[in-house]
Amino acid sequence: MSIMLKYIGRCVLLVSMFCVSICHAQEAEYGKSIVKQLSSPEYKGRGYTQKGDWKAARFIAEQFKKNGAIPFPENNNQYYQKYSVAVNYFPGKMDVKLNGEELKPGVDYLVDATSPSVKGTYNIVVGKRREMLDSASLFGLMGKAANAFVYIDNGPDSTESAEETKVINQNLRYIQSDSSLPIKGIVSYSPKKLTWTVLPFQNPKPLIELHKPIANPHTIQLNIQARLDTDYETQNVAGFIKGTEVSDSLIVISAHYDHLGKMGDNAIFYGANDNASGTGFILALMQYFKNHPTKYSVAFLSFSGEELGLKGSEYFVSHPLFDLKKVKFLCNFDMAGTGVDGIQIVNSSIFTKQLQTLDSINQKYHYLKEIKPRGEAANSDHYWFYQNGVPSFFFYTLGGVNYHDVNDTYDSLPFSAWDNYLQLVERFVQTF
Repeated sequence: MSIMLKYIGRCVLLVSMFCVSICHAQEAEYGKSIVKQLSSPEYKGRGYTQKGDWKAARFIAEQFKKNGAIPFPENNNQYYQKYSVAVNYFPGKMDVKLNGEELKPGVDYLVDATSPSVKGTYNIVVGKRREMLDSASLFGLMGKAANAFVYIDNGPDSTESAEETKVINQNLRYIQSDSSLPIKGIVSYSPKKLTWTVLPFQNPKPLIELHKPIANPHTIQLNIQARLDTDYETQNVAGFIKGTEVSDSLIVISAHYDHLGKMGDNAIFYGANDNASGTGFILALMQYFKNHPTKYSVAFLSFSGEELGLKGSEYFVSHPLFDLKKVKFLCNFDMAGTGVDGIQIVNSSIFTKQLQTLDSINQKYHYLKEIKPRGEAANSDHYWFYQNGVPSFFFYTLGGVNYHDVNDTYDSLPFSAWDNYLQLVERFVQTF
């Protein structure tokens, strides 16, 4: 080969590498812009208050169309797969005062996700934590706190065993769930970080999880609006990019887009890492595979209802839009916004061949610090697919982040491994 031909060849290679680098940078920035958008106040925490989930689904469907994903014919050529769930949420007033001091929702306290509406001023009876351990003490406490709230210091000391902690927590729930008991509600104090959730049922009595210590609590004033909707309509978003050779077989890429929503008018659980980041990640992958289609079709599934107990993926598997037996592999993504310590993959100790492939790519290109294997777990939307015979990985990044609290914002995310993580997954999918 002449020197000139070698020179031209090197130039072509360098130009190609430069173009690939530019494309990856564009996809990475696009994915981050999705995270920022979905975790903005406009989307109400992507929960059920003010239909935050609907706002998010509409935006995601627009991105599917923009990136060339086609709706499934089995879904009447629509992106939305609608279904209904039960959910307890807090659409209005959220006022709590202790000893006349107004507390800040999401910062000073949480209202338990199963709490009902309540309005009024109540006396507080201070109970000792160990009174929750045996029946005689428990019923004595309930007698003292009849028609009042009971205040329990919820911080176990070093002498409390794991079994005792379990019994105390069970008895707190017993008081909250039994409408015949005379106690009006519970204030439970703990110095630990406040972590919220969303649940599909409502208890008869409120439970206030307090993070701000109040000296000698004696009165509580409440105005809390809760709504239990037993038939709330929500939706998954689904589409695909057609394969170049075997288009009736699929690689599935998924992430849930829902989060906890709002607790009253002011407290928003933005859910930037959980899971606007996973949604932005799969949309960045969609943009990549639009320009680099694979042998198999690539299905993109964006689920709602994950925080309610994997409801969206459960519904999808019961009403699939494609033959699950034709899925070569599923990659499900959650909490993609960090990665300083690498990633962990559920099911990777089961599907060892695929883990070896991923490891070899990572070792060759030095994308991530570590890929930690893990066994099976029912902790995200891969679970129902795996239970129905679909080989699946559940990916999440490792490193310190805020979780299920009001501090999980876009600005809190380091995106430590974002660009490299995308390239690792792109290369992995192309091995099928």
